[in-house]
Amino acid sequence: MSTSPKQRLSRRQFLQGSASAAALLGLGLKPSFGSLATGAAAQAEKITLSVLAADWGGDYNALLSRIGKTFTEANPNIEVSWDFPDDPHTKLLTLIAGKTPPDLAITYQPNTLARLGALMPLDDKLKAAGITRANYPAPEYDQAVYEGKLYALPGGSDYIVMVYSKDMYREAGLDPNKPPKTTDEFMANNLKILKKDASGNVTKLGYLPVKGHMLYWSYIFGGKWYDPATQKITANDPGNVAAFEWIGNYVAKIGYDQWQAYSAIPGVFEPGNPFSTGQLAHFFEGFWIYDPLDKHAPKVDYGMALLPTLKGTPEERANYSVGGWLFGIPAGAKYADAAWQFMKFAFIDNAAKMGVDTENEPAYRPAVADWQKGLRGKLGETNRMIPYLGLFSEMAENATKAWPAIPVSAYLANERDRAFEAVISGGKSAKDALDEMTKNAQAELDKALKK
Repeated sequence: MSTSPKQRLSRRQFLQGSASAAALLGLGLKPSFGSLATGAAAQAEKITLSVLAADWGGDYNALLSRIGKTFTEANPNIEVSWDFPDDPHTKLLTLIAGKTPPDLAITYQPNTLARLGALMPLDDKLKAAGITRANYPAPEYDQAVYEGKLYALPGGSDYIVMVYSKDMYREAGLDPNKPPKTTDEFMANNLKILKKDASGNVTKLGYLPVKGHMLYWSYIFGGKWYDPATQKITANDPGNVAAFEWIGNYVAKIGYDQWQAYSAIPGVFEPGNPFSTGQLAHFFEGFWIYDPLDKHAPKVDYGMALLPTLKGTPEERANYSVGGWLFGIPAGAKYADAAWQFMKFAFIDNAAKMGVDTENEPAYRPAVADWQKGLRGKLGETNRMIPYLGLFSEMAENATKAWPAIPVSAYLANERDRAFEAVISGGKSAKDALDEMTKNAQAELDKALKK
């Protein structure tokens, strides 16, 4: 199953910054807020606030743009101009180096950008607004902290759960109301669902592993990728090795060629995908999947559940990981105070409405209850998603893991993907692939830290 456009272009993508980051070094940027005052004084002149976002695809870009229109309705003197490049990280660095930064920018690497002096600290603004770390999922908030200061505000969170076909569960003789709680149960269900024809071609598949899932599985298996105390890459941690071995053994049962064949067919955001046609039983996604499911799989009886863990205990839910997107104010922004005014409006004061209108779960925890209420009103109580909305809040309350916020996070993710391919293809053992990954990523990190 192909990765959705929304995921491929933004949410799950860890953008590479090390190559262009050197352009910022030595610029002498001094993060400080601009001269434009907030509140009533911000309305004194008519301005255009430039916002650098990420290309999530036309539909999702249009949804995000609604925030700006709503803000302008409340603040007529401030227009919001959006830019949706494929690689916002590189474009941001280029604009800052050219002394023409946007006023606000999406970031997936706030820690790295802060280290380079590319973002302004937000602590004083949050303090004045009465906002603290407790208002956000800790992993998402912490990735924006550098040397004790916060440099980006979480806008939306990605809480990923398991979606499963109750129809295929019934067909395989499984209880449709008992999704797997443990990894052993999950794998047993997958193998019971797996069907092949006389030629060995897979006709029914329980689960299609994709490279991005190894982030979830590694943490669920107790793994870790980086030790901040020693600044060492720990890709070959025993938990990671166990997770990769587990996936490798499963793909071996499917057949690597069959895995490749399934990976080439439409994904769940596209018509004719295998979940909609009864050929795939499980996939992982966020709440926004309700829209593609309503469009492309209107008759599928589906359920949702938290990701399975090793023992299925509530305590293990701390091993869930959370991602999301954040916005920061670049160093040298012309309208920095107006940018903060927009951030507060969109991602704090109106976070619930933002989440409903743009199909993003708000990162701001106090808004989650109103977000759920708004979504219920939008979808109607009969929508198949409604019974499962609480799962996303449960993820928010329990998840403590996030991909390392280090200068080579994108490189590390690419190496993880390369190790995944090597293991499932049978080219290398999990231990060998992750040993190589550790060596390569450590060398890159050492170089980055010396700059």
